[in-house]
Amino acid sequence: MIRTVHARFDGKAIYPEEPVPIAPDTAVILTVETQEPEGLDASPSEEQVTHSIPVMGEPYSSLKFAMSLNLEGPADWSENLDDYLYRGKQFPDE
Repeated sequence: MIRTVHARFDGKAIYPEEPVPIAPDTAVILTVETQEPEGLDASPSEEQVTHSIPVMGEPYSSLKFAMSLNLEGPADWSENLDDYLYRGKQFPDE
């Protein structure tokens, strides 16, 4: 059975806003779609996306983390990283 049910999350548990015809201890698959309060922009800004702080227990992109470090390096850094790290290749003067 597939059914859409509106619910509230209190920080620890999800509570349906209407009765759900499911027996206690029944295994279910839960898909969560959050609804933004009216009047708020639902999409985060680019700065919020690239500089967000990881939250324990939530997935976090390693690429997002690397981008948040604002590292500076030569243009060929990704192709020659081993050379820079282990073979003594010098960073070009800018």
